[in-house]
This record gives sequence, C-alpha cells and structure tokens, in this order.
Amino acid sequence: MKLAKDYDDLDHWGQKQVRSTADIEAARVADERRRGRQGEAIKNNVTYIPFQCSVQPASAGTGTYLGPEAFEIIHVRENDLTRRAAFGVPVQGDSMEPRYHNGDILIVEGAEEIEPGEIGIFTVDGEGYVKELGEGELISLNPKYDPIPINDSIRCHGRVIGILDPEWIEK
Repeated sequence: MKLAKDYDDLDHWGQKQVRSTADIEAARVADERRRGRQGEAIKNNVTYIPFQCSVQPASAGTGTYLGPEAFEIIHVRENDLTRRAAFGVPVQGDSMEPRYHNGDILIVEGAEEIEPGEIGIFTVDGEGYVKELGEGELISLNPKYDPIPINDSIRCHGRVIGILDPEWIEK
C-alpha cells in the first residue's frame, strides 16, 4: 500500500520512470522463464546472468537523447564487472577516445553522484553523455571537444567501470 501511495504522489515524469523500470523487470523475468532460467544460465561451465543494456547510445560527442524506456535484457558471462553492473550503454562518437570508442558497450555501476575525475553517464538538458566529471563541467578525453558546462538539469546515471567484452555475450 505504501508503494502505491508513493507512486500516486509522484509527478508524471516520476511515474513514467517507475513504469519503465517495472516494464524492464517484467520483461527480464518473462525472458528468464521463457528460457527456463532462474536468474542465471549455465552453459559449457560458464555462468551467464541477465544484463540490462540500453538500445540508445550515450554520446561521446555532442549529445544524444538517453531515455529510460529503451532497454533490452541480454545474458552475459558472470564476472566481477558484470555482477556490479546496473546496466550497459553503447558509446556513440569519438570524444572519449582513446579510452572508449564508438560502438563499445560500457558497463555502468549505479551511482547518483561520482567524484571529479571519474567517468560517468549523464544527462544534461535531456541529452545523454559519457564524460569525465570535472569541476563544473563535463570533460571529453579527446582534446578536439570543448567541455560541457554543468547546469541544474544535470543527472548522473552511473559510474563507468569497464567495457563489455563481446566474448562475454551469450550467443
């Protein structure tokens, strides 16, 4: 009952976020049931776990829409990084080279705040970015890109902790 009351007290955007998360989790559970899994799969002595991956990229450039409604569940090899992951997100652009490249799938640990010098997934004015947090700005590793000033609309979605190796994805 408390959960229902809390939901009713949210504004439209908050309710949309909750519905999106509930839809993602319902799809994950349905997928696991369909595959006959109980949260993990074992194949060839390798354990696979569900991994929530955005179908929308985070920009390593000038910004792309990064909304909550477009995630899919894939199964990835269980290891220290994938166990810590809240979600994965593909990179679009070259502003984070040489560390992250266009097409890499970043492994993101959930965090509403990160420390300056850490790399995170952010939205600023509704545009999604993968950037290093600086003092009052988001920084690209590629020097051909200018920093992005931080304003009141900034939201941190998590800390980047690695790159998903394509070999880790269940075929």
